[in-house]
Amino acid sequence: MATDDTGPSKAGDFGNTGAFEVLEREFQEVLQELVGDTSLERFRIEYEKLHRALKKSHDGEKRLVKKCRELNAEIVANAAKVQTALKLNEEDQSTIGALKKEIEKAWKMVDASHEKEAKAKETIQQLKMEIANLTRLVEQGSGLAMGEESTLNDLLRQKEDLIKERDQQVDQIMALRAELMESQEKLRVGENEKLTIESETQVLRDSIAERKMEAERESRKKDKMEKEMKELRVTLEARAGDVKMRQAQVAATEETVARLEQMVRDSKITTDRVQKDYNQLNEKVQKLHHDLEEQIHANTQLLAENSQKQVELKVKEDEIAQVKAEAMRVNKLRDQTAKKIKQLEDQRTEVENERDAAKLEISNLEHDLELKAKDMDFEKKKFDELVRERDILSKLRSQAEGATQKQVDLIKINDNTKRNLEQEIQGYRMEAQKQSKLVWQLEKEREKYAVEASDAASKYMRALEEVKLREMAIIDLQKRISEGEGRLKQQQNLYEAVRADRNLYSKNLIEAQDEIQEMKRKFKIMQHQIEQLKEEISAKDLALVKEHFEHMSVEKEKESLRMELNKAKQQIKEADTAIGSQRSEIEKLNHIINEADQERMRQKKEYDVVVNERDILGTQLIRRNDELALLYEKIKIQQSTLSKGQIQYRDRLNEIRVLKIKLNDLKRELHILKSSVANIDVLKREVHQLGRELLQERTKVKALSEELENPLNVHRWRKLEGSDPSTYEMIQKIQTLQKRLIAKTEEVVEKDLLIQEKEKLYMELKNILARQPGPEVAEQLSIYQANLREKTKQMKAMASELNMYQAQVNEYKYEIERLVRELGDMKRKYFDTKRREQLDKERMIKPAKMAFLHEDLQHLFDDQGIDASSYEDVVDFRDPITKYSSIGGYLFNIAFLKKAFNPKFELHESWVSEPTAVTTRWTMTMEFTLTKGLPLIGKAFRPTIVFTGTSKYVFNPDSGKIYRHIDIWDSIENQEYFSVEAFGDFFRQLLQPYTTPEGLETPAYTLLKRTSDYQIRRYAPFLVVECEMGDGPSLASSTNGSTPQVNPAGSGTSAFRQLAAYIFGSGNEEKRVMAMTTPVYSDTSGRMQFVVGPSAATTTAGMPRPVSPLVATRESPGGLFAVRAFNGLCDEVSAEREHATLAASLARDGMAAQAGSGWTLARYNGPGTPAVLRRNEVLVPLDEASFLQSWP
Repeated sequence: MATDDTGPSKAGDFGNTGAFEVLEREFQEVLQELVGDTSLERFRIEYEKLHRALKKSHDGEKRLVKKCRELNAEIVANAAKVQTALKLNEEDQSTIGALKKEIEKAWKMVDASHEKEAKAKETIQQLKMEIANLTRLVEQGSGLAMGEESTLNDLLRQKEDLIKERDQQVDQIMALRAELMESQEKLRVGENEKLTIESETQVLRDSIAERKMEAERESRKKDKMEKEMKELRVTLEARAGDVKMRQAQVAATEETVARLEQMVRDSKITTDRVQKDYNQLNEKVQKLHHDLEEQIHANTQLLAENSQKQVELKVKEDEIAQVKAEAMRVNKLRDQTAKKIKQLEDQRTEVENERDAAKLEISNLEHDLELKAKDMDFEKKKFDELVRERDILSKLRSQAEGATQKQVDLIKINDNTKRNLEQEIQGYRMEAQKQSKLVWQLEKEREKYAVEASDAASKYMRALEEVKLREMAIIDLQKRISEGEGRLKQQQNLYEAVRADRNLYSKNLIEAQDEIQEMKRKFKIMQHQIEQLKEEISAKDLALVKEHFEHMSVEKEKESLRMELNKAKQQIKEADTAIGSQRSEIEKLNHIINEADQERMRQKKEYDVVVNERDILGTQLIRRNDELALLYEKIKIQQSTLSKGQIQYRDRLNEIRVLKIKLNDLKRELHILKSSVANIDVLKREVHQLGRELLQERTKVKALSEELENPLNVHRWRKLEGSDPSTYEMIQKIQTLQKRLIAKTEEVVEKDLLIQEKEKLYMELKNILARQPGPEVAEQLSIYQANLREKTKQMKAMASELNMYQAQVNEYKYEIERLVRELGDMKRKYFDTKRREQLDKERMIKPAKMAFLHEDLQHLFDDQGIDASSYEDVVDFRDPITKYSSIGGYLFNIAFLKKAFNPKFELHESWVSEPTAVTTRWTMTMEFTLTKGLPLIGKAFRPTIVFTGTSKYVFNPDSGKIYRHIDIWDSIENQEYFSVEAFGDFFRQLLQPYTTPEGLETPAYTLLKRTSDYQIRRYAPFLVVECEMGDGPSLASSTNGSTPQVNPAGSGTSAFRQLAAYIFGSGNEEKRVMAMTTPVYSDTSGRMQFVVGPSAATTTAGMPRPVSPLVATRESPGGLFAVRAFNGLCDEVSAEREHATLAASLARDGMAAQAGSGWTLARYNGPGTPAVLRRNEVLVPLDEASFLQSWP
């Protein structure tokens, strides 16, 4: 059978290897064709990846076929092993049955031993009853004498020894029971545990022999103790006679005690009188304490009120400081407005000077015209030249008239603004005067309050000193009280000691009872453990049955794995056929990609031309919008400051009123405090006198108490006539003897109880020893040991067989796990191939989709529009401002933008970002057109809004249509829908204040990126005429630390005049007048440049030669620039500040300027444009590498 299986499989292997070699050759041929073509570089990489994956799958297939063959051979071998294992298992079942029977016999023996233990317990209880009777008899006998203490101590020691021995025997009994349990466990485990049981039985024999010896010793000790008891009884009778003699002596001493008691009564009467006096004094002291506490409470209230007043004063001072700060701020605002007015007046004078100059030029031009009209009759030959000059002059005149008209309008605007500012200044002056008056009044009030506060502080210090004196007196009184309390505590400690002794004795009794309970609990635990062992035996039987069933289930799983392997082989064959079909499709797609690339290149050229035009218009609109926004913001700031000032002024007035009311309250409270403070001296004297009296009384009390505690008995005995000092000594001795007698009797009772307990234990031990096993038990034990050895041998054989079967089961489990792993690998590989097929399908879709997007987005805002059929009906369109869930909503958004703006869309790049997604980078400029028809606003307000960013188009792989379109803007961070940051960016551009002159030519550039504070542009080459700024640099700085750089905003009037002369014709050799352009460039190398537009010349050869040697013409190469726009007058400080902010922004975004390059300043507006509406730009040439890292 094995030869039949391997034959066709080998043939199949040869067939597969032949097909794979053909595929390898084809792959090498295709690679050689693709190596030269750079446009198909991405496709080549993907094709190589696909080939690598195919190679891996082919190698994996070979490995799997080998493993399958090995598995088949192993399965056949394992089947034979399983059959033998089943036979052995049946034999094991029979041996297990025999072992169970033997275990049941052992359990019967254990039950018999339990019955013997129960009988032993009954005998122990009977012995305890006998011991209790004996103790009663002993208690009825007479007490022990004083001289028998030594014998009693010996008995006690013997009793302790007996208790220890009893404990040891109990422990040994527990150990024996534990050993019994262990022996039962060792029956099941094996021979090793059996050996330990034998050693333990030997130990038990030794312990039995020792116990026999101990029992003999105990019997001897008992005889001795009985003899001693008889002797003690004789001595007790002798002592009883002595006690009677002593009782007679006690009667005589009782008479002397009666006399002493009479004396004690007399002393008690005197102490009662002293106690009454002491109580009266104590009441007086308590009254004084109460008065003192009231005074302290009043003082604390005064202190709290003073602290509150101080806090309120601090608050008032802070408010005064705030008012002063606001007054200073108002003064600063006034100074700032005054400076602004001066600047506006200077600007106006400059405009007026320029207007006068323009008028003079116009009058000169008119005079020249009249002269040339006269000369025209005489000089007909130069008629053509004069006609040209007249046309030029007429153009200049019209321009000058337009300029003058603009200047007139600007003067009117300036006049209006001047009037408004003068009115605002007048208002500020009025407010400043009011604030200064208020400050002067507040300062006066502050001085008053400071004087009053110093007076209150001095009074407060005096009151504090008085309080300290009283506190000292209180401390003395407290010390004396604490001494009295200490004596009381001594008495309490003595009482506590007596009480603790009583508790100790009661605790010992409770502990003895607890020990008895614990013994009972241990017997119950032993019984419970025996039941657990029975349950474990039954559980192990069940486990054996389970293992048999698991073995059967393993065989079933093997069969299922074989079926799955066959299925996997069929799936691999199907995958091979699918790969062949995909290769043919890839060749078709390559042809389509080549055609699409050619079409894209053609459209890109057309698109670049359109983008350049759009960018020029967009930049002009942006600048004007920014200038307008700045103007509006300034107006709002001024209005808000005015309103805040009014609100704060009203708040200050209200606070002053509240302060006045609080001051009146404080004055009233101060007056009340002054009146109360007048009686302090009288109270001090009274306190001092009372303290002195208290001290005297205390000294008396102390003396009396010392006399009571230590009475001088010598003097008292002397006063009595006929006193006998020997009788007093006798009384003392009698008292001590009585105390000792009482103590000894208590000890005798305790020792009697201990002896009774010992006797009980002795009887119990006697009974236990009587029940100890004889030679018959030893014979039975030897029989059991022989049986145990046989059983352990059988158990050992069973355990080894069990281990063998378990090892086999583990092997089978390992094999099953390995097969499952391999199957999982096969499945994973199959799914990987499926996923690759899906990805290949998606990659085929992507080039076509990218070409479609390039074509479709060109018509985003024209009449043709986008292709709505390439979008799903439900489209998730989202950008930071708008959100739509259908294609209708998306088309409505496009229509709205076309209505409100003049939008232009430029697509820079597109790439595959995800398996089913294409991302594009774009720039969109929108000129605001709603105000075009309006007469005044339409000219002034023409903002251009610019956005750059990326769009993610996600395609449905099934339908090939777009179902998600998400826009991300470069100028904001929060890209969520309805982003406040996005709205702020939109309105900032819409309201920008600066403007760009209309109808003037500017250099062409492509806007690549616009962030919140700068733009990145790529300028095309353009012609310039340049001149050194000969007036000298006004601000020099060193960027690299090597070459000094000029601030471009410095003075350059001479360079400007020479360049203007070149443009207007007087400064070039051809006298050619060229069209005006914008902006005027000045860079850190100290050069000023005018742009020469395409209407004047397209190359440097077409430009006229300059007259001045300082002026030069050249072509600027353009390049990549970071640009920051700003409005206002462009001086050296503002230009340097804007450059620094641009450099910081570039560093933040990880971009760097070109090494060794400076920076350029661009000014777009003439001197007649108001400062707010002027557009200025700082340009820094960027390093291409650092830009490309941030450019996707």
